[in-house]
Amino acid sequence: MGGHGHGALREDPAIEKFNTWASSETDGREQHYLRFRWTRQNARIVVWAGLIVPVAMYVGIVQAQEKTKWWGARKTEKLVVSNKPESE
Repeated sequence: MGGHGHGALREDPAIEKFNTWASSETDGREQHYLRFRWTRQNARIVVWAGLIVPVAMYVGIVQAQEKTKWWGARKTEKLVVSNKPESE
């Protein structure tokens, strides 16, 4: 009954071709991490993705937090914090 020796899903030829894009069957995409080497370009990608982008996002979020009173306001009060002194 059932699959007659096949896996739970049928194999997609396009996915199998993508997985074996390298020079031989034993050294395909699924084993690519074994050939990883630190190069100038890889280091640059890691620095950008791991340090610069998160720090820039953090700075932007903190600046947005400081411009807004998140603790609430009455209907007549504004949520945006103004640096100008209020004159009545």
